[in-house]
Amino acid sequence: MYKKILVCLDLAGEPDQVLAKAQPIIEHCSADYLIVYCIEKPVTGLGELESGRSLNSWVQLKQEVMPHLTDIVAESGLDPAHATIEIGHIGDTLLDLAEEGEFDLILVGSHGRHGWRLLLGSTANAILHHAKIDVLAVRIQD
Repeated sequence: MYKKILVCLDLAGEPDQVLAKAQPIIEHCSADYLIVYCIEKPVTGLGELESGRSLNSWVQLKQEVMPHLTDIVAESGLDPAHATIEIGHIGDTLLDLAEEGEFDLILVGSHGRHGWRLLLGSTANAILHHAKIDVLAVRIQD
């Protein structure tokens, strides 16, 4: 039985499908949960790119996106108080959050890409291959 579930959303990638799978699992397990959307902060081999954004503008961006996230979460029947936004490299940020928060399940959407699109990188693929805990990849129907 899972006690802490991390639900990872892509707001542009059908988050309702991931939440529809997460909601009954959370209820069945009576699990604590965190729903997270991560805003990608560009990085290079030399470190983070200076995007011209100050710390205040990243905070402002989070504040602008949060109402959209909470609306989506509320529509799913889950509590928007369990939703948050993180900023950073998506795969690394979500894996770090899962480890630091001692989660025992990660739910993430997957488009099931193959070939070149998979080689270009996939958040779900990175999480599946590097997580130290169980991962449920929810197939996104486009």
